Amino acid sequence: MGRSPAGNLLLVVHTYVELTADRAAIGIISARYPSRREIRSYEG
Repeated sequence: MGRSPAGNLLLVVHTYVELTADRAAIGIISARYPSRREIRSYEG
């Protein structure tokens, strides 16, 4: 979970593959607004 440049809280599911020591590939699977429960858990 994190914030977009506009400040919106988002839950993002992604893949991460390290290609070399200094290169990586990231693929976004989905992004959505979190539920109230998820926000409480994130903000702790």
